[in-house]
Amino acid sequence: MSKIAERLKASGMNGMNRSQVVEFLSLYEAQIEQATPPSITAKQIIQDAASVVEFNPKLKECTPKSVIGAVMLAAINGLRISPQLGECWFVPRKNKQGIWECHFQIGYQGWVSLGYQSERVKDIDAQAVYEGDFFDYQLGTNRYIKHKPCDNPGKLTHVYAILQLQTGGMVFKVLSVNQVESRRLRNSFQNEVPTQAWATDYAAMAMGKAIASLKAFIPKAKQIPFDEGVVNIDRFQKDQSGTLIPEFAENQEAVIVEETTNEG
Repeated sequence: MSKIAERLKASGMNGMNRSQVVEFLSLYEAQIEQATPPSITAKQIIQDAASVVEFNPKLKECTPKSVIGAVMLAAINGLRISPQLGECWFVPRKNKQGIWECHFQIGYQGWVSLGYQSERVKDIDAQAVYEGDFFDYQLGTNRYIKHKPCDNPGKLTHVYAILQLQTGGMVFKVLSVNQVESRRLRNSFQNEVPTQAWATDYAAMAMGKAIASLKAFIPKAKQIPFDEGVVNIDRFQKDQSGTLIPEFAENQEAVIVEETTNEG
């Protein structure tokens, strides 16, 4: 057993410096490389993850399995682990047993990235609507969205997402702020007052909810049935094609994303 493996067994990631975090993650480099699409390397993912852990020391108190599980889920879906890019975040939280775990949280840019990975999607657009904007939409047989932003926007009122399909069709989803809040609060870790990314990037996270509502048209997104959750490394399996598929932790209170759409 390597020294880093012995340390992990004895005290987890507590007190590790950046190079030791890289050494720990590198124990899984082969698995990460296998899961990663050609657009990114395992070494890059490991360096990104180590930077995030270094920036948020609370992640070092999380179970190593939950940390590497989050890294693997990001790798499988080709998402960069960088708060600046907004594709996904690692969020430390205590579970019901009082044990710190690393929660994988997907962001607005992450849903956009997954959408563009789909062969069915030609273009993606998501926008936020504010008081003072001209905004109108209609469902039914003559579906449309009309939105003209104003120069001095007020409070957020709606968000929407539009997918232009390769077939020439269009699907869209409109969510009011109340509907966004209803979806956000399905996560038992969210409070009446938004926290984490919801506190700093509310509009972007809300637009992510709108895109996620169209996930029926984004096949790869079906591998992520929650906005935030825990994945353990020993719960990854291969399907018949050899693709790595995650199984989610037993104590995971998943926030299932609805697939209701406004199709046009």
